[in-house]
Amino acid sequence: MMKTDSQQPETVNKAPAQGTLAALAGSDAACSKCKFWKTNSGTSGECHRRAPQVVPYTESKTTGESGEYRESVDSYTRTEWPETLSAEWCGEYEHQNDKSSHASDALAATLG
Repeated sequence: MMKTDSQQPETVNKAPAQGTLAALAGSDAACSKCKFWKTNSGTSGECHRRAPQVVPYTESKTTGESGEYRESVDSYTRTEWPETLSAEWCGEYEHQNDKSSHASDALAATLG
């Protein structure tokens, strides 16, 4: 489509580059500053906000006895915490200094 002088240019919605989402949110929210995040290394870690997730795995193995090779496939599941990068964030971010817990708040409300 050709544009004329009276038309506004079309805008294209592009996803922001990874690591800039916290800046776009207008705050310093980031996984590395969240009370639910546990670091694995300098830039990655695990989110402990919710229970670990069940992850299916398939593993192929090749074994050989007396020159004979067989391939077997093992399937199993494990539980893992979601892995995130330190600069990422989500809608459930809570700063490390905020020591309240939703679970403890709910328990206190239930017990009165």
